Amino acid sequence: MNKIINLNNFDNNKQNFLLISYDASHRYGWFYELIEELAQNFNLHLFTNISSTFSYDQVVSCITFDKDNELNLNAYPNDASLSFFDDAINDLFKQFGIFDFVLDFPLRTIFYTELSQMLKETKKVHYILYEPNFWIDSTLLGYLSLRLFEDNFYFASKGSLKWIEKELNMSLVKKNIVGIPVPQIDLFLAKGEIKSNHSQNEPLKIIIPSRIEVTKMYIISSLLDILKLIQEGFNIEVTVIGKDGGLSRTIQNIINKSELKAVVTKVPEQNPIDIDFWKEHDVAIAMGTSALITVAMGIPTIYSLPNVPKINNNKEIIYEYVHNKGFLGINFDSINEPPSIKYEDKKTYTYYALLKSILTNELDLSLLSNQSLEYIQKNIDLLRIKNIIHRCYG
Repeated sequence: MNKIINLNNFDNNKQNFLLISYDASHRYGWFYELIEELAQNFNLHLFTNISSTFSYDQVVSCITFDKDNELNLNAYPNDASLSFFDDAINDLFKQFGIFDFVLDFPLRTIFYTELSQMLKETKKVHYILYEPNFWIDSTLLGYLSLRLFEDNFYFASKGSLKWIEKELNMSLVKKNIVGIPVPQIDLFLAKGEIKSNHSQNEPLKIIIPSRIEVTKMYIISSLLDILKLIQEGFNIEVTVIGKDGGLSRTIQNIINKSELKAVVTKVPEQNPIDIDFWKEHDVAIAMGTSALITVAMGIPTIYSLPNVPKINNNKEIIYEYVHNKGFLGINFDSINEPPSIKYEDKKTYTYYALLKSILTNELDLSLLSNQSLEYIQKNIDLLRIKNIIHRCYG
């Protein structure tokens, strides 16, 4: 156990707030802003297994547990681990008093906070940012957790809630919609600009911002489609920007062994984001908060979902295309419509088809850009972290 205590940050006039996150690493950009906002209004305490590279100067306390030998917040509790959890809280109680609020991220972690004897009187918020947690282990467990603790669940969006209800075949009475945390969303929107229409005399510049992880298979699908367009003679430049991970070697091999090598540039993760550089691009291919960021800059954004390779009857590897309807905020609304993998009744497009429509001027980049900015302006209240906190705690 690694414990950091900053007594100078404790204020008797503020309430105690416990933030529990299995992974508090730097890869979650919105997490920094969440820490800052909470620390301004509360005596903030943090429990985690994976600590961050950011400075802990703002928190009152931070405890990083050894997940193998002490406490794994990403595993369901047993009597021993729950007792260890309560002992850690009790030690902080003795020093700082009771916790008024606790925020965690479902699903496994919530059972610590709900079953804890030390947090019985504490206001609990289970904030859902990753819907598949409700069926990764057992849909029955996901169903029961929502039924037992329904009042304490808070959803990022209407789309998120719809997806969960559909997958678990249930309907919640209490529907707490609080928003999707997008760091610095007001800054991105303030610097957003309407794109000009693409000139066929210039290369179409595409940006793909993403962690290069195996959950981001759409990077491969989009690059393979871009390769087809290049082989047909279209002029394209691509920037893949993000932190390297489990998919990096595969992607680099695809680039090195094809015509992509001449047109793809890999850029490391940027912190802070170079907004002017991102805005140089005509189109983005992205998912999650990265997609909302590019849309806020006025970049028409093909909204992506994770997809996995399959092998057909001829033993060929087929990368399935994203099951979406196209452009975020134009004909795919991630805030109000669920990004369900099941699209039997929805029209789908390939990256190839969407990009070719731009390259041949069938799609109007300027119009798409303007509609993208309007989409963020319309939903900005659901994207600000301070508003999300206010909806959870008043």
